[in-house]
Amino acid sequence: MTNEEARIAVLNHISEFFVLLLGDEPLEEYEEAGEFGDEVAEYLLGSIGLEVVSVDGDAITVTLALQDNAEYLNDWLAEDADGSN
Repeated sequence: MTNEEARIAVLNHISEFFVLLLGDEPLEEYEEAGEFGDEVAEYLLGSIGLEVVSVDGDAITVTLALQDNAEYLNDWLAEDADGSN
């Protein structure tokens, strides 16, 4: 697994966690729940500055650089409004 694949695996893991938090939603709401989980997971990874350093089997070593949440969210929402996110 490459570092980028490991980052995506972490992202998917967090996304699935958020989807599971929503419980038993009707099938038509699952896509929306999945999109919500993906969006929140992506924000979370960015806000903690997650960078994959190495991968050894199932073990993923990362570094974190915590961002200012309000500043990060404002920048992220501005990019989203511009269509660049």
